[in-house]
Amino acid sequence: KHVKHMILTGQTAQKIYKAVTECEGYDPAVTVLEFANGMADAVEKAHACAKEGDIVYLSPISASFDCYKNFEERGKHFKDLVNKL
Repeated sequence: KHVKHMILTGQTAQKIYKAVTECEGYDPAVTVLEFANGMADAVEKAHACAKEGDIVYLSPISASFDCYKNFEERGKHFKDLVNKL
């Protein structure tokens, strides 16, 4: 009930989608699930759906070795993309 929008990306996006949608109490009218094609697409989608006062944050649920060599590189990329908005 506290999450309005989840933008899923990476190798585990489909598994996360399945886990969330099968969770008792999940309501798609409350929490929108959306897929992104990489970090840049995810940041653009988050920026487009965020309203004034909303909090947008990177919340890695699983390793992203398919895209980054480590969490520092992933975090720096996220920060760089946000700072370019």
